[in-house]
Order: sequence, then structure tokens, then C-alpha cells
Amino acid sequence: MIVAPFNPFFIGKSIGVGLSPLEERVIFHKCEQNRIGWNEKVDFVLAFYVAHEIPDKEELFKELESILRTDGQILVVEPPFHVSKSALAKTVRAAQDTGFKAEEGPKIILSKTVMFRKI
Repeated sequence: MIVAPFNPFFIGKSIGVGLSPLEERVIFHKCEQNRIGWNEKVDFVLAFYVAHEIPDKEELFKELESILRTDGQILVVEPPFHVSKSALAKTVRAAQDTGFKAEEGPKIILSKTVMFRKI
């Protein structure tokens, strides 16, 4: 599952059909206005340079919580110069208030990261 900006989200789901190895594993889903609109359970969400663009982060994490499987993870990656530490902290608080546990994210060059696990 991949979430990235596209009116307002772009979302994909792992499957087993397609052309290239990556295309064999991804379904592209155009989201509704202000909603992901996906009902199937997924294991992983990647929000790459997008969380800061979502005005209602609590609603975002509530919807992500509803589609993640138990122990599912969300990796939030944000641009370091555009998103301040306090803005990232607000995103972390919104996720924690929705029932996610914040963990250290992987090191990604020129990015701030945080991993959330559904608990």
C-alpha cells in the first residue's frame, strides 16, 4: 500500500498481475476528495512528502487505522526544509491520538521520517 499526493491522495495495493515486477504488485486507486476511499485491509502505507499537505491529520490517521491490518505500519517521510520539527511533532501527536505507536523511521537522505505501528 502506498499513499502519496494525488487529489488529495494516491493509493496502491499489492497484487499479483502486471508488466514489470513492481507493476505486478501495485493497483493504482484514485481517491475521493478528502478521503482515501479504500476498504480492503493492507499491511503497509507509505506517505511520502504528503502528510504535511493534509489539513485534518486526525481524520487521515483514523482512515488509515481502519484499513491497516493488526501490526500494520505507516512510514511518513517529509521534506526537511519545508516541514519543521514542530509540524512533524503535530503529525506524530495526531497519529498517537488515533492509536498508533511512533517508532524511529529509516534514514532517508534529505528527509525526516517516522514509522507508526498500529497497536
